[in-house]
Amino acid sequence: MSLGFDYSDEEILCRGYLTKRGHVVTNWKMRYFVLRPHASLSYYEDESMAKKLGQVHLAKVAPWEYNGSLAKSVSKRESRGSSSGAEESRYGFMFFTTKRVVYYIYTTSAIEHQKWFHAVADYYVHTSNVADCEGYMTKKTPGTLFSFSRPKFYVLTDAVITCFESEDAYRSHEAPISAWNIRAASRWEDGLSFQGEAGAMLFLSAPSEADQQRWMAATQEKVGSSLQPIACAGYLTKQGHKRKSWKRRYFVLRGSLLSYYTDYDSTNKQCLAEVGIEDVQVWDGEMHGFMFTTSEQVVYYVYAESERERQKWLVSLKALLDAQSTRAPKP
Repeated sequence: MSLGFDYSDEEILCRGYLTKRGHVVTNWKMRYFVLRPHASLSYYEDESMAKKLGQVHLAKVAPWEYNGSLAKSVSKRESRGSSSGAEESRYGFMFFTTKRVVYYIYTTSAIEHQKWFHAVADYYVHTSNVADCEGYMTKKTPGTLFSFSRPKFYVLTDAVITCFESEDAYRSHEAPISAWNIRAASRWEDGLSFQGEAGAMLFLSAPSEADQQRWMAATQEKVGSSLQPIACAGYLTKQGHKRKSWKRRYFVLRGSLLSYYTDYDSTNKQCLAEVGIEDVQVWDGEMHGFMFTTSEQVVYYVYAESERERQKWLVSLKALLDAQSTRAPKP
């Protein structure tokens, strides 16, 4: 979010207190918003406008309704401007910025809602035109045999995928659990993998192949598929090359490269190593073990957490080698 360029000398089209949902800590705070020409929207700590907290440019605005308890969301100190409590403070907007970030906002009264509605009318779209794809999917961690996650209702809007507790929560305009700004997507096992703006990965399992294809088509239309599909991912325990100690690492096979990380949560950071594969064999030194040789002629000894996991890796790595040999030029 840019705080440098300011339109403070231009006319103010609309101003007032709005309650916004945080992006990192998802609590609700009342801020003083100011709309200026060129779709410039700034927000401040209070009406003095002495401390600017953010500035964005609107791409479009959609209706949204907050059904949660305001008593839990807004402190008494921040309830300024509200004349009749929770019931008047439930109608709001989704502000979609030019940087593909979604702001969830609600107003302090019906009068304030109408005021802002007229101010942003040029950018307003109806809810039926906002969602590009929606449905239940289950969040997964690649490499784990069982998922303890329950299906959640996901909604794709432009390049933003939003998670709700249920379809009823979405239809009744309750606050979402999370929202991801995605820059790429690819097919993954029985679902899809999404890469966020910061590089973090989200893996979702679809309930059917038809749903997987539907989501894949929608996301490719919106953000493309610059990601190479993940052929295999999961935890393997590898032997160190110097100290010969064993450490559990999270491996990802994408395209022709095998990468590994400290753990799954580190996949949005720089990998510990990224190698090409030249050979793979079963290794009996450890239960569920196998070995692979990199294109730099370095041998890795690893073992999986089950025979099923080992077979999954062997099949994926051998498929990679077969594809590489097919593409290799004939002597």
